[in-house]
Amino acid sequence: MIISGQVVTLQGVVAQQIEVDPAAGLITRLGLHLGAADWEFSGLIFPGFIDSHVHSREFAPPQQSDVPAWRRYQDHLMRETWVAAARAALQGGVTAWLDMPDHPEPPMCQATHTKKWTLMRDLPVTAFPAVAIGPNSEPVPGAPHQLVIGHSPSALTFASANEAAAVLARYRGCHIIIPCKGYNEGGAADGRSRACHTPEAQEIRTITTALDWKDRFALNLHLAHISAAASLETIIDYNRGKSADSRVTCDVTPHHLFFSTETLNQSDSTIQDLLLTNPPLRSELDRRRLLSGLMDGDIDLLASDHEPHTLTDKLRLHRCGVPHLDTMGGFVGWLLQVAGFTPVRIAECFSAVPAHIWREVFPGHGQLAPGKRADITVLDPDVQTSVPFPGRAGLGAGRQLCTRCGWSPFGGRELPGSIRAVFVGGDLRYRWPTEESALLER
Repeated sequence: MIISGQVVTLQGVVAQQIEVDPAAGLITRLGLHLGAADWEFSGLIFPGFIDSHVHSREFAPPQQSDVPAWRRYQDHLMRETWVAAARAALQGGVTAWLDMPDHPEPPMCQATHTKKWTLMRDLPVTAFPAVAIGPNSEPVPGAPHQLVIGHSPSALTFASANEAAAVLARYRGCHIIIPCKGYNEGGAADGRSRACHTPEAQEIRTITTALDWKDRFALNLHLAHISAAASLETIIDYNRGKSADSRVTCDVTPHHLFFSTETLNQSDSTIQDLLLTNPPLRSELDRRRLLSGLMDGDIDLLASDHEPHTLTDKLRLHRCGVPHLDTMGGFVGWLLQVAGFTPVRIAECFSAVPAHIWREVFPGHGQLAPGKRADITVLDPDVQTSVPFPGRAGLGAGRQLCTRCGWSPFGGRELPGSIRAVFVGGDLRYRWPTEESALLER
């Protein structure tokens, strides 16, 4: 199979062809005049996007005879399912994601991790579950682990930093993800107050605590969702003079790059509730510094933190988190067309760098090169993605939001970019427009 177009590699953008062996799922050659093209695309041909932080919500179903557990399971499925998340990922150009260990059934040891991974293996994208760290958890070789610092209604958090450190001692040398958030002592119980009680000072305390643990326990540390300029400077100071293998890596979300407190100040209470996140939105100066940090490489990668909640969750219960998978292609278009990113930097921060950081999880992913996995995302930056207001599911031209929660924080906006096709392992999994305007499944 031969694909032709403007191919984005880490060296630049070149009009050339990609030869794929569909049986092996690998790229065999790149070059000119490789043969008649099976697929010829306008726009940009990227390596498949890799999302390092997705909350897909689903978990292994309990017995229906256990009525409370079954109701809890169905409640989570209202927000998202693995299949819905996979369809949303394809629509956003994402070919692989790292799945976060959400309640109520987070993987915390080899047995529970294997159980979840087995259930996710037949998805039309590559999804790998991260492992939760709690007081009674155990390391899983080769898997990323997540530890949450702070006071929240979760059995996975620790009563004190000393308690967490005692557990981390058995994770020496492991890959650890620590979100840059936390809750103040004595914070109010409702979600809106918790979001507001994650001030910049708390975020920096989380970062400095995590950096201390990295040094004490030789952790491969990744800091998720930095939201403040001061947080970025703390990370830059730590990394200064260090080798690539001893650096701490970090990511930033679309909402912290696109929105700010100025957005909230100019919005009604509904939009303010929809944009509740943890960590919260920061100032316009913070937003601009994060954009420049991602562009310059001080922030390593873009990660969606796709965290779907129903509109009831958001507007009545004030839950923190927003869905992003459906609109990642449009957001990448915004980075290219409005924020001034180069296609090469997109290929780095949303493909090659996450593939390198999580190389044990995503071997062969992240680059368009011979011998690499044929995960390919085609983005047309000249086609708009019209995002519906919350409560309306259409993306225009026959497309629908695939995330089960059915809304987007970009509701009512047009994003300057649209995914035209996605190949996973050389197999076409998404194409738009098509006669049916539908996702392609196995």
